[in-house]
Amino acid sequence: MTRTSLVAGFHGIALFVLALAASDSQAASVTLKLDAPPEYSGQAGFTVQLGSNTPPTGDITLGMEFVVNAAITVTHLGFHAPAGTLVDPHEVGIFDRDTHMLLVSTFVQPTDPLQSGFRYAAITPITLEENKAYVVAGHTTLGSDAYNLAAATIPGPEVIVPRAVYADMPFGYPTQSGAFPPRYGPNFKYQAETITTIPDTAGKTILVGGEVRQNSVLIGRYDWSARQLTGRGADTLGAEIVTLTISLAGGTSPKTITLQGSFSPGSAAGKGGVSSIAGGIPPGLRNGTWSFSGSRDDGTVVIDF
Repeated sequence: MTRTSLVAGFHGIALFVLALAASDSQAASVTLKLDAPPEYSGQAGFTVQLGSNTPPTGDITLGMEFVVNAAITVTHLGFHAPAGTLVDPHEVGIFDRDTHMLLVSTFVQPTDPLQSGFRYAAITPITLEENKAYVVAGHTTLGSDAYNLAAATIPGPEVIVPRAVYADMPFGYPTQSGAFPPRYGPNFKYQAETITTIPDTAGKTILVGGEVRQNSVLIGRYDWSARQLTGRGADTLGAEIVTLTISLAGGTSPKTITLQGSFSPGSAAGKGGVSSIAGGIPPGLRNGTWSFSGSRDDGTVVIDF
């Protein structure tokens, strides 16, 4: 049996698993780097390439549906400023996609700070939940500021933007979507999730969240939870029962791979098997095993299958 090492693209592990379908005689391994999440604030929900600034022909509320792949705290709401300027204030808000409830809104003013083509107004910070969908929407009207027809770039793994939405109406929940060029107007800034440790009475449960990279390319994020065996003492002693969930970026929702096994903080090593995979990931990975070296927020996991 030969062993190959294959490189995953940005859209995830599914790509290199598919490459194995032609030969049952091969086995493969993939090496992923786990890093602590960046401690930043002021991250834009998405950035917009330079495109066509299109004047509105009437009342229009336009926006983007997005999925939160890791809990984030939104600190600002923004609106696209052609050539860095705004003629009028614009109402911008975030809605719950499922209930259409308006969660937060404000008016972005022409005098608000400019960043990467958007002017942003500070709001009372609001936390958006992991694995939930939202809509950021903003209003413009005839004779007011243009919106942008362009392509979006998603800068981090916390936010997934599946589609644009709009409605020919004053500010409200935009209910229309379809085959039209994305119309960028509203945006937001947020603070990324940081590492969290949660103790419990039965031992110690550690929850950490961070970034997953392959060959220095960001491909998703991970959650690590572990419980020390009762009575084992300090972190440097004993073994932990580990669940490691890897969520791959790309598509309209994250694709997950769940690994379970054991980890010894003292020897900085762990091992186990693949316990589940999400739909869309080829089933060949289900029988894989994994090994780990390093710390929970700065380590390397190798999956063999």
